[in-house]
This record gives sequence, structure tokens and C-alpha cells, in this order.
Amino acid sequence: MARKIPALALVLAFLALAAQTMEELGLSPEQLEDKLFYLVNQERSKQGLPELRLNPLLRSIARAHSKKMAQQRRLAHDFPGYDRLAVRASNAGLHFFSIGENLAVGDTFLMRLFHEKMLTSPGHRENILFKDFTDLGIGIELSGNRYYVTQEFAGLPGP
Repeated sequence: MARKIPALALVLAFLALAAQTMEELGLSPEQLEDKLFYLVNQERSKQGLPELRLNPLLRSIARAHSKKMAQQRRLAHDFPGYDRLAVRASNAGLHFFSIGENLAVGDTFLMRLFHEKMLTSPGHRENILFKDFTDLGIGIELSGNRYYVTQEFAGLPGP
């Protein structure tokens, strides 16, 4: 037997999505990065994990990678002639004991949708909830109507 969703529930769901849409409409890529950073830490807190620190070097690396993906018009961890993440991080002066990268591309500016999609992917979810990661940098590049998203995670020595 099919279950009917009450009309009020549909209206409330629509209003919640509309409120989020209005909140994120017109935000800069940096503001969208901050929103996604908040969502990652919110998820970690729900799972009893410490929040990640926003790391300016990781953010710079993430932004450069998102820009590279937008220029190439493809989602990829590696490009010919382009250093892998560990090399890029080392070259930036990071001394890490663990490192990881999540990538996404889509035509929505709703960071909650990017975040929820990443949580349904085992590899992305593992990075978001990896207990040894301490720092995060997020880069978002808009090209046409496509958002290229990079999350760079690292486990760094204590403060």
C-alpha cells in the first residue's frame, strides 16, 4: 500500500529548501566554501569526532585544484604534468602525516546537496570522518553553471 505524504510535510520541506536556497543565492565561492566547511564539521560533531581546523594552505591548494578541473572541464584527482596532492602539499610547506582529497562537480550552488552526495560515497565519507585528519581546506571554482569542488584534508602535527 502506498504511503501518502501529508501536504503540510511537503510544504514544510519546500519552505526549508527555499530558505536554504535564498540563504546561499548570490554567495561568493569563498562563502560557499565556508558553508561546506561548516557542514563537514557539523557531520564530524554528530559522529563524536573533533572539528577540523580551517587551513589556509590547504584552502589554497584546493582552490588551485578546483580551478584546474574547471579549466580542463573534468573531475579528476590527477592531470598529466600536474603534481599529485601529496607533492602539492609538501611543496606548499605542509608537514603532514596523512592527507586526502574529495572532489565533486555539479550545477547547484546548494552546498548541502554536495555534502549529502559526498556522504553517500564510501570514499568521500571516509575522508570526512577520518579521525586522524585535523585540518581542511575547501576550494570552489565556478565555470559557466558548473561548480567544481575540492576538499583537501590533512593530519598535521599539533598546534
